[in-house]
Amino acid sequence: MSDTELTRANVLFESAGQGYILLGNTPKNRRLIASHCEEFNEFLQEQFGAEIHVSVGTSQFMSLQVEKDNTFDSYSRIFKDIDREINRSELRQFDARQIMELNQQGKHAGRECVVCHAVASLNPETNKCKLCEKLESFSKNIQQDDFFVVNADEEGLPVGPGAFLSVTDKETIQKGAVSGRIYSKNQLNTGFKQQTYLWVGDYSDLTNNEFSKYADRDWTKEDNQSAVGIKRLAALRIDVDDLYAGFLAGFANQGDGMYTTISRYASLSRRLASFFNVHLNAFAEGCHATVIYSGGDDAFIIGAWDDILKLLARLRGYFADWTDQKMTFSAGIYMYQATMPINIVARRTNQLLQEAKLAGKHRVALFDSSMIFDVDEFINDVYYDKLVKIRQFFKKESNRGKSFAYKLLSLLRSRNEEDRISFARLAYFLSRLEDDAEDTEAFQQFKESMLGWYDNALEIKKVETALSLYIYEIRED
Repeated sequence: MSDTELTRANVLFESAGQGYILLGNTPKNRRLIASHCEEFNEFLQEQFGAEIHVSVGTSQFMSLQVEKDNTFDSYSRIFKDIDREINRSELRQFDARQIMELNQQGKHAGRECVVCHAVASLNPETNKCKLCEKLESFSKNIQQDDFFVVNADEEGLPVGPGAFLSVTDKETIQKGAVSGRIYSKNQLNTGFKQQTYLWVGDYSDLTNNEFSKYADRDWTKEDNQSAVGIKRLAALRIDVDDLYAGFLAGFANQGDGMYTTISRYASLSRRLASFFNVHLNAFAEGCHATVIYSGGDDAFIIGAWDDILKLLARLRGYFADWTDQKMTFSAGIYMYQATMPINIVARRTNQLLQEAKLAGKHRVALFDSSMIFDVDEFINDVYYDKLVKIRQFFKKESNRGKSFAYKLLSLLRSRNEEDRISFARLAYFLSRLEDDAEDTEAFQQFKESMLGWYDNALEIKKVETALSLYIYEIRED
């Protein structure tokens, strides 16, 4: 922004993979857009080869199109033009010179990086490339440090052409011993000559990145007993539904879009960003979880599998209040063992998120693509209702152990709408155990509820999910 002599107020929206900037339509700015895009893509090509590329689209418009009393069509035309430009750019990502450079790189012999599978710049001691080593090291700095500097020091993490990110501290800044662009994180500090305040979702229940501790479940131990609950982690990926459509049509039904203005959309984007960048840390407080990424309109969080479910329920309530029930998000939750590489976890969690979005808005895919629910149905009917009732039942029926729960789950999974014998098996199984129940009335209520749910495919799917979660809670690996 400094080259254009503008401020960050001209950034309308930004997230990990996209953004909108408002610039003056001048020859200088058009040249800057082209040169910076080319320069940054050369940097990406040097660091990542052909895997990452930036595409830019522009749209020229008059001020009347974004002021009050305009029409919705005149406003939306701007974003449609940008989309067309980006689509054209993506079809010709590399020019002839760049393609020749990529082809000349060839395939190097030797081992691959255990993280990104690159074969260049490999450290033989760790079998990791230099970039992955710096990313791994700097991930701890992001969580633990408060001041950062971007300069030409190549010892730092490369973030752009000739730009490297390093850690600094308050004392060094006050001594005037820091050169470059200074940034502070999650603090409203003054007097440190920082470029801007960085708001980062960096909550973690760990003092380091040993995520396997979430699977150890030491916090569940009581009186020297074994840890309770299945020893697994879970990853949560959430993404706001139809954010782009919301930007285009959010105010369209008010006076044919007369309130569709740049300032309103800028305010909307900043409010969404503040939810994920600023307040997510407070929302996650008390959970055994770590925020891997959060910003713009999405987040990626890992932690103890049961606390991830708790966090999903918590975030849903806060997000509904934050957007006045006008916006929703979808989610994917993937359960995995602590030894699984984080890149595979991220990919599979994202696949679940995409499966949830394909099923409709406001959906959550829980552990598997076959278990997709409306987010509110899962939270209200499964997590806060059926799971609670199952816990209460087994608490009263202390003589009903894991075998009873597993047998019940097996009967639920054998349900067949065309063959009523499965219903008879469930009724017989529950009736046979009713006589020696510790609390006959509670057992009868549980049996009637279970038989009532059994006739509805969606309800029995919710019951099966709740019972599976309860088994995960009591299981000991």
